[in-house]
Amino acid sequence: MRPVDLLHEADFKGYMKEVGLGLELLLIRHGESLHNIGASSLKDSLLSPRGIVQARQTGEALRGENIQRIYSSLVHRALETAEVISGILQAPCIFWRDLAESHFCWDEPGHGRSALCQRFPMFEFPAEATEEGWAAFKNDETEEEVLERMGGIAEAFFAMAQAEPEAIIAVIIHGNSGNALLKRFFGMSHSGIYFHHGNCGITRLRINPDRTINVFAMNDERHKLEEPLSTVTEYI
Repeated sequence: MRPVDLLHEADFKGYMKEVGLGLELLLIRHGESLHNIGASSLKDSLLSPRGIVQARQTGEALRGENIQRIYSSLVHRALETAEVISGILQAPCIFWRDLAESHFCWDEPGHGRSALCQRFPMFEFPAEATEEGWAAFKNDETEEEVLERMGGIAEAFFAMAQAEPEAIIAVIIHGNSGNALLKRFFGMSHSGIYFHHGNCGITRLRINPDRTINVFAMNDERHKLEEPLSTVTEYI
């Protein structure tokens, strides 16, 4: 297992200055979706009204943190979360198809390029956002394949920590693939451990150029103020 330093309630900014350079990575699960609460049968569903509020609260909580860019998958709930947060922080978004949830969109192809560009005209989408749908190429995935895919993402951020050791980056993640990403960061494979993230929960990592990792917070949800509960009947 890679060295991991878990700090609870640390003076984060002061500690960062003390220990030197390192890529600050904020992993943020998407806001609550209609599918999360059973209000839509679509796997690639919209955010619920509460999910939009959660994303807004997250963006407001991150004001002043100098986040330089936001990475997101092409899953609609992640795109909407990135849209809200980037609008508040005025940080550009970069889209990686491989950040998607496990199984991508199951039996759904994902939204096509024209639909994405019409809904999110402020974003520039990669070539993987095809007219047939960004997830049309694959509709199933084993646990091993998810770990392998997230291993590629982890390696990209390890490389980024060497190239940009002072960068501050936010990443919109998903539940299962986010769990797999953390396992790859920590050098874990199959285990009985599951790293849970609530909607818009934030995990703060510091990735050092030598590939060691400091963990400052896991699934921090303190920025989420009291919210009205979403119910299925609100959307029927």
